[in-house]
Amino acid sequence: MRIALIGAGHQGRNHARFLKDLALVVDHNPDHASETANQFQTAFDTDYRNHFNDFDAAVIATPTSTHFQIASELASAGKHILIEKPVAASVEEAEQLELIVQKAGVVARVGFPERFNPAVKQALPNITRPLFIECHRLGVFSPRSLDVDVVLDLMIHDLDLLYLFLGEEPSSLEAVGIPILSRNIDIANARIKFPGKCVANITASRVSAKKMRKMRLFQPYYYLSMDFVEQSVSMFSLQPNACQGGMPDINRMEYRPQELIHPLESEQTEFQEAILKGSDSGVSIRAAIPSLRMALAVKQSFTLPPL
Repeated sequence: MRIALIGAGHQGRNHARFLKDLALVVDHNPDHASETANQFQTAFDTDYRNHFNDFDAAVIATPTSTHFQIASELASAGKHILIEKPVAASVEEAEQLELIVQKAGVVARVGFPERFNPAVKQALPNITRPLFIECHRLGVFSPRSLDVDVVLDLMIHDLDLLYLFLGEEPSSLEAVGIPILSRNIDIANARIKFPGKCVANITASRVSAKKMRKMRLFQPYYYLSMDFVEQSVSMFSLQPNACQGGMPDINRMEYRPQELIHPLESEQTEFQEAILKGSDSGVSIRAAIPSLRMALAVKQSFTLPPL
């Protein structure tokens, strides 16, 4: 399978590291395109329209504002697509793109690599009825991704996981966001209530001193903590004592992989298997819409001071 990489920025280069069948690198900046293509010994151009006969599928890692146009053109041309998060700039664009993909009969997936994190896979079977979830996704400031704010850049990963774990969208939310080192929101906090009584408190920042990617879930007689950087899980559960009248036992389980697995590699493998074997794994456009809707609701709740 010949795969084109559309967008050779920071995330695009991350994808390129794991694309085993990279046939083409495309970027509007010829220097970025040639640099990445030379590194991986493949062809490059500034326009994918010149190469429709040269690839079968594409990874779209361009700015969010361009996702809909590029993805719809590629799908209409019969190309399978893996789109970086968020799937589109608006829910309306995402819904329209879903229709285009269905009509074209191609495979389309959205890049939420945290779903492929070993910590998430290990924890998921144990998540039954969370009533409180706390998330911290913090990063050191970088000039990349400043075309979007921290909600669409970082927080959306945790919003996607909330939907995966709870299977429902919020009943209400309150949020605050502040621009610090850019004209967009650089740090945000959201308190989200769900119909099933779960409350989530989410913080995302790209102006922190160190990187942190952690989530803690609390459910009756059960506590679970995930570290997405270390890909580790700690679980504590309360179990009745077999001896009559004895105090309940606290069971502890720790999981840490023998070696770290890059979720992007797993994501790309699942994408290709969906194409070649017809599997339904990965995040479809329909499955990506709830997190986009939540992210936009968080953004709409901000009241920004004048610059």
